[in-house]
Amino acid sequence: MKSLDSLVGIGIGARAAMREDRHIQNVISQIMPTNALPHILFCRLQEERLRITVDSAAWASRLRFSERQLLDVLSLERLSVRSVSWHVAPAEHATARVTRREANAASSYSAALVSSAAESVGDERLRDALEILSRRMVGVVKAE
Repeated sequence: MKSLDSLVGIGIGARAAMREDRHIQNVISQIMPTNALPHILFCRLQEERLRITVDSAAWASRLRFSERQLLDVLSLERLSVRSVSWHVAPAEHATARVTRREANAASSYSAALVSSAAESVGDERLRDALEILSRRMVGVVKAE
């Protein structure tokens, strides 16, 4: 009977990376506050650099303060780490940006400036568009 790993296709490298991740997370759990541990998603040691992936930029900022202590404990565990890089996992569901800003109010002065600009423009299509804009601005000012 084949093992689950061979059926799923998890290679030796992936298993080693997961094993290393568990070991590093055990070491990190000795240092980090317990409320921070669920926010650490993955750890990987690559070319003497520990790459830590967290779920938000806020946690990356908070945990960055314990970097020196983390390096000291990892060296006691005989792991060759010279630096730590922090990474933020992308959000699973992108949120749409909501603009809360309202449009600037039009004034009769700005409408007059647009009208004046329309008179000095040589291009007929642009002049017509500016005149329409000026009339709309005057209508907005009067409506208020």
